[in-house]
Amino acid sequence: LGMLHENVHKSISNFVIIEAMKYTIIFLVVIGLSAFAFFRYFYEPADMGARDYDNWKRMQIGEKTLNLEVAHNLIDREKGLSGREQASFPNDRGMLFVFNRPGLHSFWMKGMKFPIDILWLDEDLRVVDIKEKAEPSSYSISNPQNFVPQDAAKFVLEVNAGFVSYAGVKIGTQAEILK
Repeated sequence: LGMLHENVHKSISNFVIIEAMKYTIIFLVVIGLSAFAFFRYFYEPADMGARDYDNWKRMQIGEKTLNLEVAHNLIDREKGLSGREQASFPNDRGMLFVFNRPGLHSFWMKGMKFPIDILWLDEDLRVVDIKEKAEPSSYSISNPQNFVPQDAAKFVLEVNAGFVSYAGVKIGTQAEILK
C-alpha cells in the first residue's frame, strides 16, 4: 500500500509539473506574439523600407513649395507641432505625418499654440480632404474636437493657417516630393 501511495503521489506531481510547463509555454508564446505585433505595428518603417522618408525635404503642392519636417514614427507623430511657437514654423514649412498604412487618421489641437490647415493625402500624394484654420481652442479636456478625413489617407500635412487658400490647394490637388 505504501508503494502504491508513493507511485500515485509521483504521478500526480509529474502531472502537475507537465501542466504547469504547458501553461508557461503557452503564456510565453502569447507574450512573444503580442510583443511582435506591437512593435511591428508601431515601430516598423513607414512602409517597410520602400521609401526613405528622411530624404523627403521639400514638397510642391498647389502653387507653393514647402520645406518639410517628416514625422514617420509613433513618437514624432504623437508630438507633432504641439508646444511649438508659430515663429518656429514659418509659412514655407510643413510637417508631413507618414503612417504605416492608409486610414482615417484623426488629428486634434492638443498643445497647439497657433492655428493650422490640415491636409490629408493618399498614397499617391493627392489631397483627399482638408481642414482649414483648425484652432487651438478646438481642444478642451472635457470636449476635444477631432478632425477626421472623409477618405483614407497615408499622409497628413500640417501647415500654417491660410496656406490652403494662399497656395490654391483643393481636394484633388497633386503634391510632389522635390529632390
